[in-house]
Amino acid sequence: ELCAMFAAVSCNNLMVQDDYNEPVGFGIYPLASITNHSCTPNCVQAFSGKKLSLMCVRDIRAGEEITISYADLFSLHSERRATLLSGYGFEIDARTGGE
Repeated sequence: ELCAMFAAVSCNNLMVQDDYNEPVGFGIYPLASITNHSCTPNCVQAFSGKKLSLMCVRDIRAGEEITISYADLFSLHSERRATLLSGYGFEIDARTGGE
């Protein structure tokens, strides 16, 4: 049971960043932890101190899933693939970038 709890926390924590997008720690944000990954997300995370906001980067249709990127979108595709596989246990499609 302890291992399952540790796995859930390690996959559902979010890196807290300062105003310069530098990591300052990790936090558990239950509502944000239900967002899934996309290489073309419709939201981005923004922190103001410990407060997390999800900001839309495009219009979202009714019923559409809210998505964020679990990896740095400015990194190379191969780096995003490696980050997602090692940190979250899934691969993105090499042809489509994960969509």
